[in-house]
Amino acid sequence: MRSSTDLEALRLLFEQLDQDGRGRRSTVEYLIRSLTILDAKSASLLILNSIVIAALSIFFLSQNRPVSVTWISALGAFAVFLASAAQLWVVWPHWITAESLDSPDHFVQTLFRMRSERTRWCRTGLQLSGVSLVLLVVDFLVFLRS
Repeated sequence: MRSSTDLEALRLLFEQLDQDGRGRRSTVEYLIRSLTILDAKSASLLILNSIVIAALSIFFLSQNRPVSVTWISALGAFAVFLASAAQLWVVWPHWITAESLDSPDHFVQTLFRMRSERTRWCRTGLQLSGVSLVLLVVDFLVFLRS
């Protein structure tokens, strides 16, 4: 929970952003919207990953599966778990420190850094989710051929 000192510092910071004529407040609002979008995308990918895990577990636990299906399922599970870890890093709460509230410039830089870092993790998770989906399809095709 935020202390009243932190909330007061945030209120003062936004007053400074309002008084500043360089459009920093609109930049901050844009960055906050960007972070919100990244959180929503990552949450959606986590739901997709859970469906992939369920489907892979069906193949993994099937009785008459060839060895190739087992290995493909294991690789797919590894990829989807890595993807989930990357997505969890994006949606994990990262609080802005009190030092970030010292000046409007430092606050904007902190938001830019957070957005860039979370974008990289979201992109990594998306790519790994894609790999796991491809492996799921391959797993299904190999399973059907056996």
